[in-house]
Amino acid sequence: MASIITQVQHTGNTINERKSKQHLPSLISLSLRGARINLDKDTLLELPESMLVVMFPHGFVLDGQEDSKDRFCIVDFNMDCLLYVLDYFEKAKLNFKSDEFAQDAYLAHAVVSGIPLNPLLTKQAIVVLREELEFFLVLDSISPSLKQKSGEWLVQQNLVFEALLKDDKDADDNGENRVAEHHLIDMLCHAGFSKKDHWHHRSTEPNKTSVSSLSLVSLTQASRMAVGQKLIMFWRKPARKCWWSKSMADIDNQLIKLWCRRTWTLELILL
Repeated sequence: MASIITQVQHTGNTINERKSKQHLPSLISLSLRGARINLDKDTLLELPESMLVVMFPHGFVLDGQEDSKDRFCIVDFNMDCLLYVLDYFEKAKLNFKSDEFAQDAYLAHAVVSGIPLNPLLTKQAIVVLREELEFFLVLDSISPSLKQKSGEWLVQQNLVFEALLKDDKDADDNGENRVAEHHLIDMLCHAGFSKKDHWHHRSTEPNKTSVSSLSLVSLTQASRMAVGQKLIMFWRKPARKCWWSKSMADIDNQLIKLWCRRTWTLELILL
């Protein structure tokens, strides 16, 4: 039975944890699987902690000649996924600034009253939900082509809550208690997700039998009040939920059983 989502205890230092120990250049050049992009340091450090852990598992290391200006960091990460996050963050900042009058009124009231500032009201809060899916085929003989097509089939199964709702229904039919799963789904839907949402980014990982997915949702003024205090515990503290599921895929007129190990990472970002 799947367990409630729990806090992640990282054993190594992330790039954010190392920034006080290591000097990062103001402009950083990244090579993401051969595609180049330049980011300023502040933009890079705004990225979700759960993404930075994947992008820089060994910390920030520059490649190239030390005396050359063309130095870059090699990153094993999907460029489209990074661009989706950067674009979303930029739009979220602009939308939050449009509510500047309400923010100024709150700040003025807080200063006069001497009450602590609530970061959920002074910054744009964004819920980050990632899924890392490893899949395994149950067959006597498995070809690389079949693995690739299985991954492509899973990419098409892109409803965010489909697997969790299916597993939840199967467990309920068997009389299992699934309070934690119901609570997680309700919390995310109150934050702005829908039970019919598709992953905003979903793709196979090269040379692996795995699929990576990501969706971002901005908390509105209403959702900040409804669920913000529950989600604040995931600010700078990514949490994970792991469970197994199975699917039957029709690939090349052959019914294939796929066992999937799904890992969800939930995180709150304040911009």
